Amino acid sequence: MSESAEKTVTILIVDDHALFRESVARLLAAEPGFEVIAHCGSIEDALKILHETQVDIVLLDFDLGERDGTDFMRLARQEGFNGRVLVVTAGVDESKVAEPSRATGSIGPSHV
Repeated sequence: MSESAEKTVTILIVDDHALFRESVARLLAAEPGFEVIAHCGSIEDALKILHETQVDIVLLDFDLGERDGTDFMRLARQEGFNGRVLVVTAGVDESKVAEPSRATGSIGPSHV
């Protein structure tokens, strides 16, 4: 078996809607090669998990109530997180689309 076939991608889901988090976690857990190591509803909880556990990808809701994905990205990078972040949202103002990328100096989003 090749090294890429053996690699398990660890995922942290951050979304303030529990039903969405749990549904996505179940869906991903059923797929080979993915391990949802945790899911949580706040930036503070996510940062604690990142501090304690190796995470490859954060699946991040942009709108987390009073805070947003930009706050998470800035704080996570300050804490040394170098993994990938996939931002998902039900809707966001067009002017805010690139904010998470700008907050970390990474490449801007692509539109599909």
